[in-house]
Amino acid sequence: MSTDWRKLARAIRIKLEGDEMVVDLAASRTHRVKVFEEGDHLRFRGIVATPSRIDDLARETRRAWEHNRRDSLVGFRFDHRDRLVGECLVPLAGLTADELAVCARAVAAECDRYEYLLTGRDVF
Repeated sequence: MSTDWRKLARAIRIKLEGDEMVVDLAASRTHRVKVFEEGDHLRFRGIVATPSRIDDLARETRRAWEHNRRDSLVGFRFDHRDRLVGECLVPLAGLTADELAVCARAVAAECDRYEYLLTGRDVF
């Protein structure tokens, strides 16, 4: 696919650092969203918490599962490093700057909200 997600992100004034977008949120908060180029789609991933910040793995696994049943844009899971992450898959075909903004901000906001519920801090 020839869609340049970096060009789209710059068009909507999302700050880029390598393969990450630094998304501005309310109350001067930000959240980093890493972008993975995977064939015909992009994977946006935000970190919610590292294993050391999760007190009850079973409870958080259940909470993530319950969230995933309700929401179809951002899903939560544990990655290969046992971090709790939020993700969104975005097709490249026809991707616009507005669609990129909606998806990037959704991942950033949902991950930031969950992170605050767990830690009370803005870590990522």
